[in-house]
Amino acid sequence: MPQQKPDIYPPASDEAAFWQGSACARDLIRQENKLLQKLDERLFGRFMLQLGGQQTGCPMPCFSGVRKQFVIQPQAQGTGDLRALPRQLPIASSSVNVFYLAHVLEFSDDPHALLREVDRTLIPGGRLLLSCFNPFGLYGLARLLGRDYPWSGRFIGRHRLLDWLNLLGFQVEMIEHLGYKPPLSNQLLHDRFSLLERLGPRLWPQMGAAFLVLAVKTEAPLSLLRPSWKKKRGFVPQGGIAEPTTRTDHHG
Repeated sequence: MPQQKPDIYPPASDEAAFWQGSACARDLIRQENKLLQKLDERLFGRFMLQLGGQQTGCPMPCFSGVRKQFVIQPQAQGTGDLRALPRQLPIASSSVNVFYLAHVLEFSDDPHALLREVDRTLIPGGRLLLSCFNPFGLYGLARLLGRDYPWSGRFIGRHRLLDWLNLLGFQVEMIEHLGYKPPLSNQLLHDRFSLLERLGPRLWPQMGAAFLVLAVKTEAPLSLLRPSWKKKRGFVPQGGIAEPTTRTDHHG
């Protein structure tokens, strides 16, 4: 029998270890954590789930407004509070307040299906947090030369991702790019491009190494609104409005 493809294509341990030890990875992770800390007041609720981040060295952010936070591990091995298939989460519908996908969509066999499963678990008004590598800019160009992590992933552009979120009924509250240095492993060479971190957000803001998206799940997508075809009891004159069905008695 043919083997079923896994939901997630995680990077090999040796590739992840090499990535975590590089100067560009440490710098990018530091910038992502700094940006996540700024969102502390905007994320709150009883439950938060995080999928991804273990292989990339991204620690789980700690938000003061969230009571309990859990990490989902898609692999049979590794650390995590819950092991589950990402597209078949053993989580009740509309029960999660915050869901964080940390560099996961790039390695998903079906990223849109994964987003639908996350949407199912979020409560109306819940927040979806995503960190993704940017296919454009210097990191996107580096994919032409490298096959190891993270270059082995299928990077998703921000416009494509925003279209997916819009179809699912999410409203984007924030999107911010970060990391404008070239992906160099050597710390000395990496530091020589510090000027790009100051110029990038102003001159080429959408060409960062990664971007962070914060979106809120709306009560219901506008496309779900349908006219009511229920018959009225009152007489409807041609071209007019239905008369009220409640009888009013006049005395006198």
